[in-house]
Amino acid sequence: VQRSLAGVDVEKYGRNLSVALAVLGNFGPTEVPDLVAKAAKSDDPWVRSEALASLTRVQTEEAVQLVIKGTQDSDETVRLSAIRTLGEQNPKGGMDALRELVLKDPSENVRSLAVSTLVNSYWGDDEAVAALLQEVAQNDTSEQVRATAAAMAEHVGTRPWGTSDDTNENRLSVP
Repeated sequence: VQRSLAGVDVEKYGRNLSVALAVLGNFGPTEVPDLVAKAAKSDDPWVRSEALASLTRVQTEEAVQLVIKGTQDSDETVRLSAIRTLGEQNPKGGMDALRELVLKDPSENVRSLAVSTLVNSYWGDDEAVAALLQEVAQNDTSEQVRATAAAMAEHVGTRPWGTSDDTNENRLSVP
């Protein structure tokens, strides 16, 4: 599948590539397929968003870097997709990207999802997350984000079901 899609013109076929991107992502390739890398740079925000979502199962430094770069995209939908993918990939470098979004993103939807993803995916750094949640719950300009931070603060320090204490050590380390 990957080889047959390698030369596809992303800009020409754009939104018609969603199934191909999903299929590539579900294979959990060991590298970022060329089509996904091209789609992540598309002019169409929807295509960029789908490309990032397809990287959920790709645990390589290149994939993580593409997703972290997606957290800085000008389009809110792309940033939301990047957050969801970071939550699934759970790379060490993802926590800093999420923290940056929580504190500085102009969209309350992005900040709110980043808050919950921090708690649900990065529970190993309890003190840092707890301090961030307290700051956000008291100071964010959005009532929605303040409420999310306050609600999520109750979950800091709890382990997600089915995880062990060594989960954070097994995450991909990205400089």
